[in-house]
Amino acid sequence: GWGFALGARFRRLRLAAPALGVTASAAGLAAALFLAYGALHNVWIGEYIKSAYNTHVRTLDLLAQSGDAVILDGPSQEYLYQYYAKEPLPLYTLPSTTPIDPVATADELSRVAENHRGAWVFWYASPLYDPEDVIGRWLAGHGYLSLDVYAANARLQYYRFATDASLAHRSADLSFGSSVVLQGYDWLDAPVVAGASVPIDLSWRRLSTAGSPPRVALRLVDASGLTWAQTDQSIGDGYVADNQWPRDATLDDRHGLTVPTGTPPGDYSLILNVYDAGQPRALAASGQGAPITAVGVRLATIRVSQPSRVLWTGGIAGFRPSTASFPDGLALLGSAGSDRVKAGESGYLTLFWKATTSAPPPTRLRLELLDTLGHVAEQRDLPLATESYPTNRWQSGDVLREQYLLPIDVRLAAGPYRIAVAPVGEDSVPAPAILASIAVQAGPATVSVSPPQHPLSYQLGDRVSLVGYDLRSADVRPGDSIDLTLHWSDLAPLDADYTVFVHVLDAHEKVVAQHDQQPVGGKRPTSSWFPGDAILDSYNLSLPATLPAGDYTIEVGLYNPSSGQRLAVTQDGKPAGDRIILTHVRVADR
Repeated sequence: GWGFALGARFRRLRLAAPALGVTASAAGLAAALFLAYGALHNVWIGEYIKSAYNTHVRTLDLLAQSGDAVILDGPSQEYLYQYYAKEPLPLYTLPSTTPIDPVATADELSRVAENHRGAWVFWYASPLYDPEDVIGRWLAGHGYLSLDVYAANARLQYYRFATDASLAHRSADLSFGSSVVLQGYDWLDAPVVAGASVPIDLSWRRLSTAGSPPRVALRLVDASGLTWAQTDQSIGDGYVADNQWPRDATLDDRHGLTVPTGTPPGDYSLILNVYDAGQPRALAASGQGAPITAVGVRLATIRVSQPSRVLWTGGIAGFRPSTASFPDGLALLGSAGSDRVKAGESGYLTLFWKATTSAPPPTRLRLELLDTLGHVAEQRDLPLATESYPTNRWQSGDVLREQYLLPIDVRLAAGPYRIAVAPVGEDSVPAPAILASIAVQAGPATVSVSPPQHPLSYQLGDRVSLVGYDLRSADVRPGDSIDLTLHWSDLAPLDADYTVFVHVLDAHEKVVAQHDQQPVGGKRPTSSWFPGDAILDSYNLSLPATLPAGDYTIEVGLYNPSSGQRLAVTQDGKPAGDRIILTHVRVADR
């Protein structure tokens, strides 16, 4: 690399110095040092255009697990790696011969996979040592790509290895649009620690050869619907050309999903979506083999068993470090989140905590928005930690990443605000830490709320009330639309975004028409409601043109879109199931 070339130039200059005059020698030395300073400094801080070794090795030092190894794609890296690595891992320089011997290289890679849990691969000089990408293709076909980061012109990847016998298997017959069919999948059905990766093997059959192979999105989602880990790559990881995967042929497709450092212990749903490149909407899934939910296909449950003790910020967009500490045994390492949000909606806030004592007492997070004068314009208390790993289980040294919905009161004036947070215990409210600015944009126009045509008194969970509804007409014909408005009232803050279901049922309780959405078409998510809010929530349900005449029932309720779990319903304090039978409509003959 350029660093070695500059070093060689400096040595040549030093050796030639005795033959020069003192002044000329000093001037030449100064010029060389001046020219070299920028490049040498960039190598030192890990931003050098060729090596970026300090950056990559810091990542490895933080995330490497017991049993990992390092693969360097050429001998020119060996000195750099040995220099920067704090505790060098077992090292393999491949290929071992030039030009590369594909068979011998594959044998060497097989031995690496047999003897190690995973491999960190430093891509530095691939066109020189491996122009046909023998190493990359072998790793894509035998390992599980779990991390892929660039720094300048260098690339660091981590491949997890796992034998077929170590993975659980499930057969499937799930179609995604008219593109591909998932015939089965394998995954590591064992607890993992935060910072480790989960191998996932998908078996695809192609239905259509139009366009490039579709992309696969895999996510870890909690019971509230928040995403904690994700990966997104093309089927075949870019090594499969269109003409190499014919119609009805099967393809083995490997993915590694890294559980980010800071992820709290608990159970998470492994969610699969498939989409065409350049198309953000996921392909519709149908078939058997795994539950199809509103957020994707739920493949399995992944259990995170232990928190991490370190924080890697490389994959965190917009991370802002913090040095705030609080007297009840918590330090705030940093934050990330929304920089703008509309009034009446919810943004996102992620905080990175470190326990400085075991079982710190705070259980709630006080979230405030401060106006330009420093006055509190909005205040909300949220759960500080996830239900699966509350603060009374935290151990000194634990690093926890906690995600929060950032509710904005619909009545809050548009403008700039500062976010302030503090962990709150039963007897303590410490001074808050002031975080980043957030721009609040104007929300929906204020709507005057008239009393509902049909008053009701239902409570969903212990925080939402359905106080009535408006119905344009209870007499309709096949092909008509039912116009319905629900009147919601907020009783207490909600910490999650629930989906409203409105179903039209026949006499056998079969759904003949439905409309599921977040309230007001997603413009008033339940997490943004404040006590006393009144929400008018309108629906238009189209009836099939072939619908037989008769009496039909309208049912409504709220459910968690991630788990499908409905909120329990009570009426006058008495349990009433998990749905509200709203009213009946009469469908007449045409």
